[in-house]
Amino acid sequence: MIVKRAYLINKLLKDGKIKYSEELKDFVDMNVLKKEKLFLTINDREFLLDFFKNHCEKILDRLNLLNKKYNVKITDEKTLNDAANLSEYLENIDKNDIDIRHISSKLFQDSKRITHNYILHKIYKYHVETLYNITYIKTDTPILFGNLDILEITIQNGYFSLFVNNMTHIKTSAEKIVIFENLKPFFRLKPKNALFIYSGGFENASKIGEWLKNFDSEKVHFGDLDPSGLSIAELTIGDNGKFFPDINIIKLIIQKDRFQNAERNYQENYRNNLLNEIARYMKSYNLRIEQEYVTNLICSKEIATPEWCVI
Repeated sequence: MIVKRAYLINKLLKDGKIKYSEELKDFVDMNVLKKEKLFLTINDREFLLDFFKNHCEKILDRLNLLNKKYNVKITDEKTLNDAANLSEYLENIDKNDIDIRHISSKLFQDSKRITHNYILHKIYKYHVETLYNITYIKTDTPILFGNLDILEITIQNGYFSLFVNNMTHIKTSAEKIVIFENLKPFFRLKPKNALFIYSGGFENASKIGEWLKNFDSEKVHFGDLDPSGLSIAELTIGDNGKFFPDINIIKLIIQKDRFQNAERNYQENYRNNLLNEIARYMKSYNLRIEQEYVTNLICSKEIATPEWCVI
């Protein structure tokens, strides 16, 4: 009940009016809210705001963290608590301790709890499957894997591959770290005073984003220009990183060709203001521009070569 109330009160405080819900009937009885036909409005905003801060804000913060990380929608308190506990436990999971029934029994005293709950099972799969997800990196600057110098290997081989969970062993002093959503552009461009990382989708992106928080290097996400691409970018570069192509280059590119429609509408709900600016501009076009297309423009010199790469 508290989860749904938190959602409703948050929306009411933002919009000033929502459809009537029995979940908030007690607030109507206390004259904090007013029922007007099929809607609820606020009578006592100060009381409602105080209630939200004391009882709802932390719950919504936990919900938003889990929802963004795992792309899930949690609507009840039990699942919220179980999901938070499972997520915390799996953060440091060992490859030898991944039996689903053992973990379920250990955390929930029910060997089938994870299997029978879609959200918990999705969180479990996210962590266990990424144990074996491989990512690729390449650079022209000094780089260590633990205490092992891998720069020469990386240059000679063209890249260095590793399990994404082992990114924590990478040490770099590169001025810029560029995350590539797709593999072909990663291989076509060469780094210039930069570290290139192939993210390979939502699961790897979240892990890479956590690792990137340890570095002061400038972070750039080079990916598909569509709603999914911007969501992946938020996972990798967080609040302060940059997206390529930036808004000025997008304005040039969008005049060059006809593009496919985006698979869904652009939303301005990112923590990163640059991503919101791009989403706001793309809303009126509702198009998607693939990373490979932008890479072709770089290689054909139809747009300026980014400072972090050479062709």
